[in-house]
Amino acid sequence: MERGLRRELLIVAAIAAASLALRTAFALSTDLLQDEALYAWTGSQGIAFCPHPPALPTMIRLGQVVLGRGMLALRWGPLLWGTVGVALAYVVGRELYGGRAGVWAAGFLAACPIFVAAGTLAIPDGPLAALWLLAMFVGWRALRSGRPAWWLAAGLVLAAGLYTKYMMALAVPAALAAMLATSAGRAQLRRPWPWAGVLLGVGLFAPVFIFWDSRNGWAALRYHLVARHHWTWKTDGVPEYVFGHLLFISPVLCVAGLVALLWAWRRGRAGDARGTWVAAFGLVPILFFLPPCILTERFFTREHWDAIGYVGATVALAGWVADPCAPERFAHRRLVWGKLAVGVAAVISAGALLAGVTSGATARLGMRPVMYRTLGWSELAQHVDAVRRANGPEHLFLLGDSWITALSLDFYLGNETHAYALPDKRNARYGLVEQLERWGLDWRTLVRDHAGEDGLYVEAYSRTRSRRAHDPPPAGLLWLFRSVEPAGQFYVERSGRRLRRFGLFVCRGLRADVADKQYPPE
Repeated sequence: MERGLRRELLIVAAIAAASLALRTAFALSTDLLQDEALYAWTGSQGIAFCPHPPALPTMIRLGQVVLGRGMLALRWGPLLWGTVGVALAYVVGRELYGGRAGVWAAGFLAACPIFVAAGTLAIPDGPLAALWLLAMFVGWRALRSGRPAWWLAAGLVLAAGLYTKYMMALAVPAALAAMLATSAGRAQLRRPWPWAGVLLGVGLFAPVFIFWDSRNGWAALRYHLVARHHWTWKTDGVPEYVFGHLLFISPVLCVAGLVALLWAWRRGRAGDARGTWVAAFGLVPILFFLPPCILTERFFTREHWDAIGYVGATVALAGWVADPCAPERFAHRRLVWGKLAVGVAAVISAGALLAGVTSGATARLGMRPVMYRTLGWSELAQHVDAVRRANGPEHLFLLGDSWITALSLDFYLGNETHAYALPDKRNARYGLVEQLERWGLDWRTLVRDHAGEDGLYVEAYSRTRSRRAHDPPPAGLLWLFRSVEPAGQFYVERSGRRLRRFGLFVCRGLRADVADKQYPPE
């Protein structure tokens, strides 16, 4: 092995190991995020599509079988894929721009906040980023060699990506745009093998998807194309989009990455097929998701939608920084920008991980913790279990104010008690109203299965302080049950500060005569 290659591999291995260690410490120290509660429930129930593809729920299910319950069983897949992604960034950077660029690409990806989060939390974006890099590598090899085996391998990667997240489909127009821009690419398109690769990838995925989605009322298509998107024009859409990307990508890395994509595109126009390839895999996802990111109501963070575009941007930036053809007066400046980009991104990522692990530090400073929404679920579950035991039989069913509360408690209580969710605007915001009904987590299923029984209702409040001993129960709760009794409040505290507040109510006598009526009552 050459000395230079050995040095590169040692550096990349050190980057990957440090990244994995920090992400693992965070993964084992923080509670459930709301999206993870959804994926954990579908994984434990063996639901293949949820309405995302089945790769992540399958990984979670495998983790629960092998590792038991816990955060490692939930998050092992993204932790592994996040590490694989760092290695693949090196491979792609080295393949396109040389070993030095490969090391830079690995560093950029490992430092970037959004990829640190995606490689830690049980969400499909971490595995997708790694598969996007793999698609860039395999597709480039296929384009340069023209060998049928590489095109068929690209089809397999496409199928794997589609089973992870539907946006992997954008790899096809990205590759097509890059190939149409060069004479060698157009020559390849006149051969059958690129199209055979696409047909293989789609053929391995589409029949399974169509079979499942048609049997479930086209739930996935309705969820992604209708239920989640409320198109509107708001003047604050552009600044929110810009600020969000500067935060989640990190300011210097975001701006420098976009500049590098434009550099790659210009190099492509000058005849460098590498630039065309990288620019296409970066710009196509960014431009595709630009309208929905700006022109839909921002109920939740959307910066991860076009994150795969910034995967391409990290590779382009690595090539830009390590470009041996750069004029001498510019080479030093590019090196400075590269160091600044990876340094700022690493500081933001490390700070966010540290703040998530030690949420008391930010609470002591009077700041809202970075991972505020993950705080307290395990503590709340213990308290809920104690209240259940004190107020009725242990099988007292649970009712949450939304799917977030219901599924989070279901996870920490070991799926021993089926949890239900009242109709709530958060269910509608996330496009899960029909899914909750299909999965039997809605209030009608509750009435059908538990009429006459008692339950415990848990509500998450938006404010931590209340002058009353308890907040009144919602009107819908009084409509569903014969009597509702407050069972106290639970506070999540860090460093002496109350950060979250939950209310608990013991509900007696679920009415059977409301099953055919409308909720909420008029």
